[in-house]
Amino acid sequence: RAGAASSQAAVGKADRASFRVGTNSTKKDEMGIETLVGDYVERGENHERRYYQKMQFIPGHEDIKVFLYYWDDRDGAEFC
Repeated sequence: RAGAASSQAAVGKADRASFRVGTNSTKKDEMGIETLVGDYVERGENHERRYYQKMQFIPGHEDIKVFLYYWDDRDGAEFC
């Protein structure tokens, strides 16, 4: 579930869009779900659309950074 607004004060940038990704899944310990669920803040643009970075760390994988962004075939079909 995307779209529930998170507090912009919590991310520290009132001029940047933010949102929260959640789930109704009962399998909350799955790595894919755990990777995506959390609060995101706008970080820039890719293909003229905003992209977002997850604010929380993944327990046990603190060095992993998670981004959500739009991608199309402008960089070649192998990237789609």
